[in-house]
Amino acid sequence: MNKEAKITSLDFKKQFKKKKWYKKWWVIVLIILGLYLLVITLLTIIIGDKVLNSDSQDIISLNSSEQVAPEDLWRNTEDDPSWGEKTAPVQIVEFSDFECPFCRESFFVIREALFKYQDKIFFVYRDFPNFEDHPHAQKAAQAANCANEQGKFWPLHDKLFINQESLDDEFIKRYAKEVGIDQVKFNACFSSGKYIEEMKQDYEDGVTLGVIGTPTFFINGYKIAGAIPRETFFQIIELALK
Repeated sequence: MNKEAKITSLDFKKQFKKKKWYKKWWVIVLIILGLYLLVITLLTIIIGDKVLNSDSQDIISLNSSEQVAPEDLWRNTEDDPSWGEKTAPVQIVEFSDFECPFCRESFFVIREALFKYQDKIFFVYRDFPNFEDHPHAQKAAQAANCANEQGKFWPLHDKLFINQESLDDEFIKRYAKEVGIDQVKFNACFSSGKYIEEMKQDYEDGVTLGVIGTPTFFINGYKIAGAIPRETFFQIIELALK
């Protein structure tokens, strides 16, 4: 073999080794990437499972202040709309706003819970309208209180939340008619502003209890602010029942 052939042979071997080295390098990269993805997937599953199965008591302790004394929680609630019997093991007070999107989100969860647990829940609705950002909140609350005079609070309550995007006075009057409220009595009440002081009382009581936004719930005296996911809400109820 001549010198030129030897050089060519050596160059070929170098190229072969170089190509082979690159192959090994890509294999190593792929193995590392695969292991990384596997670890991330496992961590996601483990963390997700931990969150989904977390004890509701932990949720309460992380998101609530100390338990509110009954005499503070139930002060001035005699004239507020309620559902169920006060002797029920789960007692919930909600400060809400008919124009609040998070309250609407919670509304569906609450209604489901009330029908599912029925006599096991005592629920009280209190007004906490956002006067600055929600121009229709006060009028909607006034309408709901007027409906309460005729024993129609809950039907109008539901109607207002379902149609939250349309809460002008004429729409509110239409909703009242649709749920079977006496129109003459309702219109007189609605235009009178007779429940403004009651709403202010609810608002002031909420501020005293530490409410700064809606919705805010007090479940057996523990404050939980914000919309509560359905599964979490039901977990808390089950915990309270135990």
